[in-house]
Amino acid sequence: IKTVGRSGQYAIKKQKIEYVMAPKTSDLFPELKGVTPIGWPKGTSFDDSCAMSDCNGWIGLFSTPVRHDMSAAVRHETGHELDFSFIKTIGVKFTDTSGYINSYASDLPNIKDKLSQLDFNIRKKMQYLLQKSNSKKTTEGGRLESFAEIYAMLRGGSYTNSFNKGFDSVMDELFPNTVAYVKKLLWYLGDKK
Repeated sequence: IKTVGRSGQYAIKKQKIEYVMAPKTSDLFPELKGVTPIGWPKGTSFDDSCAMSDCNGWIGLFSTPVRHDMSAAVRHETGHELDFSFIKTIGVKFTDTSGYINSYASDLPNIKDKLSQLDFNIRKKMQYLLQKSNSKKTTEGGRLESFAEIYAMLRGGSYTNSFNKGFDSVMDELFPNTVAYVKKLLWYLGDKK
């Protein structure tokens, strides 16, 4: 939790976030047993996740499956909580503000051309951050996941980078306006580096 910085501590304090441990996702969220998350491959389910935010005050940390970097997963899920904490203060998620939408949308036209040049695994994960967003229309899923991964990247490394080395530098290159906008938010929330 220390790796989330002041902005993460803001989200934790603002929403009174609790971290809850359980063997697997469906132990805390039984309604998700057997459900495939949006953008995930067929045959997977929420039980394949090592952490999950309910976007309403708590994050589940799961002992199965044990994969990758749990601290990166905590940073990613804390990013989701930070995003949703804005509902309580400004009435909408941070990713639904015009500033975030415009920053994210301004990065999208350049991404399509660059995607074909990327390593297959990084390209596949980048598609997850887009969630079918394109230069004409952003999707809620694309905005949510890009924010969570960019937040995690800026706080010490994204979850995706923990198993696809080099992903963060590609994300930084492909989403320069979005990254700059998130950095601005973190600066306003007290991360003055």
